[in-house]
Parts: sequence; C-alpha cells; structure tokens
Amino acid sequence: MKRASLLILGFLVILSMILCQKAPKDYTHETKEEKDARMQWWRDAKFGMFIHWGLYAVPAGEYKGERIPGIGEWIQASANIPGEEYEKFAGQFNPTKFNAAEWVALAKQAGMKYMVITSKHHDGFALFDCKVTDYDVVDATPYGKDILAQLKAECDKQGISFNTYYSILDWHHPAQHINPDAKNSRAAHGKNKIYADRKQEYIDYMKAQLKEIVDNYDVDVLWFDGEWQDWW
Repeated sequence: MKRASLLILGFLVILSMILCQKAPKDYTHETKEEKDARMQWWRDAKFGMFIHWGLYAVPAGEYKGERIPGIGEWIQASANIPGEEYEKFAGQFNPTKFNAAEWVALAKQAGMKYMVITSKHHDGFALFDCKVTDYDVVDATPYGKDILAQLKAECDKQGISFNTYYSILDWHHPAQHINPDAKNSRAAHGKNKIYADRKQEYIDYMKAQLKEIVDNYDVDVLWFDGEWQDWW
C-alpha cells in the first residue's frame, strides 16, 4: 500500500511538472486584433541595434595579405577560403575587451528599444553555447564564454528587448555543399546546394539550434536570413 501511494504521488508530481511547462504559442488562428496587440511593442520600438559579429571579425576583410572586396561577413565565400582553413579563425577569436553592459548601455543611451545579434551567420559559427555542435564560441575559441547569454542578461537588466539573427544557409554543415555551376566563389557559396538524402538532417540540426535559442534566451524576434536557397 505504501509503495502504491508513493508511485501515485510520483506520477502526480511528474504530471504537474508537465502541465506547468510553458506551452509553445500557436498563432495559426490568431485574429487581426490579437496580432496587432502582440506586435504593438515592435511598432512602438522603431529603433534598435543590429549587430553582425562572428569569426569573420578575425580576418576583418583580409586574407593571405590581400584586401578582399565586399562585406566582411562574406569573406569565406568572397575569398573562397576552404572550410578547414576558415575554422582556424576560431582559435584566434578571443574578444577579451567585449563588455556586454557597455554595448547595451550605448544602445539605450541612443534611444534604442531592442537589439538583434547574429546567433549564427552563413559560416555556421554560433555565438552561443550550442549543444548540437562544438563549432561555437564556448567550445571552439580561447574566449570560451557565451556571447548571447551575456547580452541577454544585460538587455534584461537595462530594459532592452534581446533578439537574434539566424542564417538558414550554412557553409559549415556537411549536409550543404558549394554549387558547382556558379561562376564565382561568392555565387557558389551564396547558392549552396544540399545533399538530398541529408536535407532532413540539416533541418533537424537547424530546429535544434533554434529551440536552444528560444528556450535559453527568450527572444522576442527571430530574424532569418539565407532563405533564397533553392533547396529551402
């Protein structure tokens, strides 16, 4: 009898934990009025800070002594840097002077209401402590600290909405490969192809990363990029 009571009590505790978990929001049947109410903060905010930051800050537009034309975050494609070479930049990524409090304070002083930062750009490198890959700022760099966690904490403290950018295009993931028909390196990387039998593998990987971002950083906005891919 005592054992049965303990089993029932244990079941009730587990059930209460499940029921108390935060359920995902479903906006499928949202009315116009509900959407307007949900989006009002965004329409009122108007002014925010968008931050591009990643491994491409190490070469800073230069590769093998040459200045590479184009925007810095595309240097892997623009300079046609092999993946194994590009990965070495992680060993040099050590932003010891990074100060999340100063960055958020600067945004607030300028009158900004929100911040968006690259959680993962096209190069596939994550600025957070990602559990589905070691190609991230915590596991692959001498810095070893979660950039998103620091900014999230300061945004909450200083009253700024914290949000993230995420690239669907991923030059690092083995499921994707360079388009052989492209005429130049940037076009090749910009039009990545995906191995048909590995597409679901990448989608699962992407969703796992996005779940980590939503669960761990409680963002108000997910800002997607790279959706021009034919396979997507």
